[in-house]
Amino acid sequence: MRVAYADPPYPHQGIKYPERQEVDHGELIERLEREFPDGWALSTSASTLQEVLALCPPSEYVGRKRKSGTGVRVGIWCKTNAMPTPSQRITWSWEAVIYKGGRWQPNNSHIYVRDYLVAATTSGFLGATIIGEKPREFCFWLFKLLGLQSGDEFVDLFPGSGSVTKWWSKWSCQP
Repeated sequence: MRVAYADPPYPHQGIKYPERQEVDHGELIERLEREFPDGWALSTSASTLQEVLALCPPSEYVGRKRKSGTGVRVGIWCKTNAMPTPSQRITWSWEAVIYKGGRWQPNNSHIYVRDYLVAATTSGFLGATIIGEKPREFCFWLFKLLGLQSGDEFVDLFPGSGSVTKWWSKWSCQP
């Protein structure tokens, strides 16, 4: 399988990054659909989930059953060490991962993956988080969501800190 992960600056947050540019999420999702038909995943914030989901391909149904390979699903990463923002009453402590495709195990397999993860963010020197860096636990959960195995091609479209690519190299070496 050939799959991709995109962790771009979230909508309306481009100014926080060195490039100081917004990413066109509509174009990004079209690219994911076109170049990665085996599967893809896209991270976004809780506050922009509705906006980004509206750009995703819809599910198709046969009767009441969702047609395999159509539409997207949403996984949630609950961040146990999310810090409050003084200007906001509510602390945003989760992020969404929109994903499509991947390898689906047969129903009789003993491999189960929850559609949520509870894990801390990666913290740098003196607790300063590197913008966009994902921890090991997140990366391994992402690889499980997509059903990735050794030999699959994994493309990190926004490598940033390089942590996702680093953890993929460790994951893909496992038997």
